[in-house]
Amino acid sequence: MASGHYRLETKIIGRRVKGVGKSMSMVAKAAYRSGQSLHDERADKTFNYRPRAQEVVYSEIMSPQNAPGWLKEPSPDVQAGTRKQRDMREQLWNTVEVVEKRKDSQLAREFVASLPRGLNREQQIELVRGWCDSEFTSKGLVVDLAVHKSKNGLNPHAHILCPLRPI
Repeated sequence: MASGHYRLETKIIGRRVKGVGKSMSMVAKAAYRSGQSLHDERADKTFNYRPRAQEVVYSEIMSPQNAPGWLKEPSPDVQAGTRKQRDMREQLWNTVEVVEKRKDSQLAREFVASLPRGLNREQQIELVRGWCDSEFTSKGLVVDLAVHKSKNGLNPHAHILCPLRPI
């Protein structure tokens, strides 16, 4: 019996939505992926995706060794939805919104990766955290990681958001 297919999607998230002419909010994207309520300072709007929280089984802000103190979590055992993680996520993406000034700015890379169903949840998280560390945080990039379960349990996957610039 097949255990599923591997999938890795990647894209650049820009401030402008192609073909629509509307402005995109990275804070809104991060709130949706993490199932949290985050306030976008640039738009002066709060994006509340807490009703989606049951799909999010794990979330974490992973930062490189040279990251400023506000991007450091005191404990490596981060629980999804903690206040500290929410505050870090909100500050991270609001900072990106301020730093990238152009109306056509590219704000982040997004990766969506399927996770092997043959692994238990802890193993899936360990796998994706290891990949994020190897590919991003070890190179000076911050990672906003959210692991989702699907409604039917057949599509465990991770959403990885990375600002385009190193810290």
